[in-house]
Amino acid sequence: MHPDTEGIKRDESKNCLEASVQPTDLETLLDQVGLSSYLPVFHEQDVDLQIFLTLTDQDLKECGIQKLGPRRKMTSAIARWHSNAPLRSTVECAYADKLEVEMQELGVKLTHTLKALEQAKSMVRSFCCAKIH
Repeated sequence: MHPDTEGIKRDESKNCLEASVQPTDLETLLDQVGLSSYLPVFHEQDVDLQIFLTLTDQDLKECGIQKLGPRRKMTSAIARWHSNAPLRSTVECAYADKLEVEMQELGVKLTHTLKALEQAKSMVRSFCCAKIH
């Protein structure tokens, strides 16, 4: 292995390099997702990596990150950090993130629909039992 690529593995399926170790500071994380220019904003707000990993989209707006694109990349990086996924910034990753969110939303909708179905089923049983007695 070449010394410059130590600690990095090649993902042949996507033909890109990804860090195999999570960043240990905010500067490294922002650099990995191509947003190091926003580091001064976080320094001004006394936000370190630990705090950054708790920020929401609304928090990022309050810090002064007004553009949707950078906020989306940051919230995606935060989510990937918590799921121990690589922090790559590629089209494939963005699409995968979108699909994951859609799947979660569908799961929530399915759960609500199932609860509504169970309630309707219970109401029909109650109604039928009341008519018989």
